Amino acid sequence: MCLVGANQHKDDKALLAGLVYQLVDPTERPLKDTDRLIIWERIISGEILFEGKGFQIEDDIFMVAGRANWILRSVTKKDFGYVKPKASAESLRSLKATWNRWLAGETVSEYSTPFPTAAKGLEEIRSLAALEALIVSLKPSKEKDRKTSECLNNVYHLDTLPTKADAPGRLCSSDPWAYTYLAKLTDVTEEHDPTWWSKWWQENKAALTWDPETARFVVRKETSKP
Repeated sequence: MCLVGANQHKDDKALLAGLVYQLVDPTERPLKDTDRLIIWERIISGEILFEGKGFQIEDDIFMVAGRANWILRSVTKKDFGYVKPKASAESLRSLKATWNRWLAGETVSEYSTPFPTAAKGLEEIRSLAALEALIVSLKPSKEKDRKTSECLNNVYHLDTLPTKADAPGRLCSSDPWAYTYLAKLTDVTEEHDPTWWSKWWQENKAALTWDPETARFVVRKETSKP
């Protein structure tokens, strides 16, 4: 609702300036009712449950600065970078200065993704944070079981998760979604359980590189020294 209201005043310079002023405020104001909100870093920390689908936001809107930047990006259609959890004071001051330059009428270069590709779709999962969050989401939890059970009961009138892969009720679980995204995001072709994926992440995260041609993260192979 806050964003809807801001969109109605997107040409109000005072509103934009006020939002830019808040870009250096790192105060956290936790959100409630975060169903289907996707902030990868907050999924990794366990503060948000990945439900398989939802609305993904790059800025950490648990922070005042993150909310301000998200609204600015949304109403102006300009992108000068994101506010992430535990952002440094220096990075926030730099982001604020960039927005102020744009408000003053300067031509400012926009953010360039470190994960470029010609492939269309699924831009939301193209980051190491997304990859880690998907792997973390595979871990069993009572909250995940509760969400799955509620979906099965309310939508499909089922008590248990169907075993057939193509059964619609399977999508009540976030795991099929996570496994699908992991298959698109990595060069791992075999099926593995959550423990395997957790170990794979720990062993390979430092060696992962982005392949623009396949739009995937691949494990960088070490070359032997001559």
